[in-house]
Amino acid sequence: MLKTFRERLVWLRSVSGALTLSQMSILAGLSRNHLGLLESGQRYDPDTTTIEELARVYGVSMDWLWRGIGNVPSPEHVRTSVLGARKRGTKRNRKAAA
Repeated sequence: MLKTFRERLVWLRSVSGALTLSQMSILAGLSRNHLGLLESGQRYDPDTTTIEELARVYGVSMDWLWRGIGNVPSPEHVRTSVLGARKRGTKRNRKAAA
């Protein structure tokens, strides 16, 4: 279970609380197309910033998301992290406020 980056990424969004691909891409500051390619397995080489932003929104470590190192987060933890990310706003909004 959850052996690949793609599997972990798809699982995270599935337990996040009905988050669409578009909503997730906005929260992480990524294009919908880029995120869709990662989730479908058509792209295998995300950069560090992409992994960092996805891990931030989902509330998981970069090591777990990219390499599967560590414990699988609970669905409740993921939902809480996504809710917090929604309240904080998008990456673009945070940069504009700084």
